[in-house]
Amino acid sequence: MTVEQTMVPLYHLELVRERDIEYKDVLPIENAAAVFHSMLDSSPVEKLAVIHTNTQMKMIGAEIVAIGSLEKVSAQMCDIFKGAIQNNAYSIWLAHNHVDGNVQASSQDYLFTQRVIEASRLLGVALYDHLVIAPGKCFSIWNHQEEMIKYTCKPPSNVQSTASDKALLDKFSGKSLKELEEYMSNMFGLPKV
Repeated sequence: MTVEQTMVPLYHLELVRERDIEYKDVLPIENAAAVFHSMLDSSPVEKLAVIHTNTQMKMIGAEIVAIGSLEKVSAQMCDIFKGAIQNNAYSIWLAHNHVDGNVQASSQDYLFTQRVIEASRLLGVALYDHLVIAPGKCFSIWNHQEEMIKYTCKPPSNVQSTASDKALLDKFSGKSLKELEEYMSNMFGLPKV
């Protein structure tokens, strides 16, 4: 005997204020990095953080979206954009920390950034930049697009690719270097000032 379900729960989402952080104008990159340093520098494990901005690129919120381990952190795209959408953000800055102090982005960082870019285009919330943070240091993936091209088109054999990574790699296979550079120069959702 089956029972027909006649009721379903009604949910609502809300942003909960955890604490206040000092407001900063997040342009230039050093200012956004300072906000991320205050959020991530003391962490003994990798964390992924997001700054939400409005149409004037003013910071309207920030959050930690994932907590990882000593060597890695990852998140689903829905977790990265959930707070930004709830906060009615126009764009986001993304950052994660490297506990070992080396801020050079890894091949996995570039592939992850590419997935975030694809999701940002679908959701209409632009990704301004992805920063890698360590105490006193910062690495901008936007400022290293040539590395993004290299890793997106032909990742090293030691990189473990997910199904979504493989789909992205298929998307770029067979493209000329000029086509890839043009794509990368337009990949982030906002013009740089």
